[in-house]
Amino acid sequence: EVQNRKIDIRLDYDFSDDFNATFTSGYSWTKTQQVTTIGRYISEGWESKYYQIRSRYRNFFAQIYYNQSYSGITRSYLTGQTLRDNSSDISGQFQHSFDIREYSSFKTNIVWGFDYNKSAPKTFGTILNDGPNGYDNDGDQIFYQSDGVDNNNNGLIDERGEPLRLRNNGKDDNNNGLIDELGEGVDEPDEYSNIITNDYGFYFQSKTDLTWDKKFEFIASARLDYSDQFSENGIQFGPKFGLFYNPNDKYSYRLTYGRAFSNPNASALNIDLYIGNLAVFPTFLRGNKNGVQYKTVKPEDNIQPPSFYNANGDLEVIGSYEFGDNYSERIQNAPYFYNVVGDIGAPNDLIPLDTSKFIIFIPSLTDDGVYYTEEESINLLGIDALKAEEIHSWEIGFKGLITPKTVLTVDVYASRYLDFFSPNTIITPWVKDKETNITVGFMPTTDSGLNCPCGTAWDGVDNDGDWETYADLFGWRDDKNNDGNIVDPGEWGFIVSDLDTFFHPSEVGFDGIDINNNYGLDDDRWTAVGVDEWSPVTGLSEAELAPHPSQTDSDGNPLMLPAIATAPPSVVLASLNYGKVWMQGADMGFTHIFNEKTILNGNFSWYNTSSFFNELIRKNEPINAPKFKYNVGINWDSDFGDFALNYRHVDRFDWKDGIWEGVIGPYDIFDLHYNYEINRNLKLSLTAQNI
Repeated sequence: EVQNRKIDIRLDYDFSDDFNATFTSGYSWTKTQQVTTIGRYISEGWESKYYQIRSRYRNFFAQIYYNQSYSGITRSYLTGQTLRDNSSDISGQFQHSFDIREYSSFKTNIVWGFDYNKSAPKTFGTILNDGPNGYDNDGDQIFYQSDGVDNNNNGLIDERGEPLRLRNNGKDDNNNGLIDELGEGVDEPDEYSNIITNDYGFYFQSKTDLTWDKKFEFIASARLDYSDQFSENGIQFGPKFGLFYNPNDKYSYRLTYGRAFSNPNASALNIDLYIGNLAVFPTFLRGNKNGVQYKTVKPEDNIQPPSFYNANGDLEVIGSYEFGDNYSERIQNAPYFYNVVGDIGAPNDLIPLDTSKFIIFIPSLTDDGVYYTEEESINLLGIDALKAEEIHSWEIGFKGLITPKTVLTVDVYASRYLDFFSPNTIITPWVKDKETNITVGFMPTTDSGLNCPCGTAWDGVDNDGDWETYADLFGWRDDKNNDGNIVDPGEWGFIVSDLDTFFHPSEVGFDGIDINNNYGLDDDRWTAVGVDEWSPVTGLSEAELAPHPSQTDSDGNPLMLPAIATAPPSVVLASLNYGKVWMQGADMGFTHIFNEKTILNGNFSWYNTSSFFNELIRKNEPINAPKFKYNVGINWDSDFGDFALNYRHVDRFDWKDGIWEGVIGPYDIFDLHYNYEINRNLKLSLTAQNI
């Protein structure tokens, strides 16, 4: 039930032969299905409208163009979610041309101008990260739900929101009297991005005859561009040079070089769209604005097994995690991952990737995914942010009359891309247990909520500052590990506040028996103190505190809250930065005139780049374009009407983008056009396409 409605209006006015102006406006309404990277959408009532005013006065030209969209009712077939779009775009341009004559025989033509574009996407958080989306993007929800403050002013203190997968279903899923509520820490203004873009450009081009006989012609041009979304790049300078040789009226040769820039659009940088669940993880299509540098273990992180000093002064490791020998040395330079499984003996926190137990797995939406080796896992590479594509292109061309009735054109090109964009692919590595193949965690693709360099469970640091309070009472002021710091890992125990009684870890044991059972004390009367302390209630999840990143108490001091990792547990699809890429190819076309009524034409294209190596998934990915394609057409003006027959062939090629993967082609297509003039006022047309 595809529907399209469209109206365009144009008004031209000529003030004189040298001065004219044009106003153009249009409106369209459509109902259609759209195939996107992440699935099909149905759009019902998508409206687009535009306005353009342009004018010329002699060699001066100027125009202003404005368009705006409204998404109507647009929804996903996969998730049912509704998208909203009320984006707009405005552009302005000014241009002037003039000739410079020298010695009466040489002529240089100059064209110069400047342009401006303002892109103002407005999707209300349903497509881009420009508004509330019902998700905790920066991972601070756990803090807001633990600070004793009604942060969103709805009358509830430390409220927990309903999970993203249950929100917007019209139900009170957590039975607190609120339907489809947002919890504290979700959709704060600091989670949104500024996605309005202002682009400024200045350009010029010169074309000069180099010789008296005008056989050589030189073209020089350049663009200067600046975008406030890429202000760190400064002004982009794109020059172009071309040398043309025209030995006679029948032949022309050219050699050109150009440098150009292509900035990522708002979608590539800022899209933030929930597309469903992969296994237990919510999955998002996200813009690659900042890149991903996976956090790795550094020597100064001091990561070592949680332990305590027994009565003999020996260090005993606690917990059910089997650390083995040389753990601290073995995990150096290994990436951290967010452990989400509680039964592996490690805290639900950011912990080092121990390749004796875990390996990295890169999931896929279209195949079985890729397992890393131990060496590849510990040497996990980061992902560069998208940058402006810088393109250097060289071209050689020929155009000539090779027979009295045949025109041939040949163009050969090579382009070198810096920071080439890929199609959308999963950039969230999972972590698998080598023995059970169970997914135990993932590598966060954002710094938000990580408390880097790590959560505080295994960092050998007194994060809550209680070691100093009890150091003299328990005789901790010695340097047991000879590192120059008297605050040593393993110096901790339990203090009972109203009895001033200290329990050594060895007195309690780690078999799940708490102090209440052993000593008849209530749990709220004792506290774990020291360095990397362990609690029989919370285990290593743990008791240490750290300053809240943004919340303060009434005196302006940072709130001290548990410093565990709170990164949103999500799988992310994004566009990769492939870095440097070469592309090359050739195009050849011909036109042969049999007579004034019969013309044969055709072209052939060869594209030599077919795939790129994806460092993350260790595979070649297709360029989504065929290596060969060609077409041939014939036009015949007969007494029975005008005929045009075109044939097109596209070679087989692989395709992969988002959730789609497969093979396209080879295929052959015919198009037939027929026109017959019945009389001066009536013409019959017949077209058959894609046969």
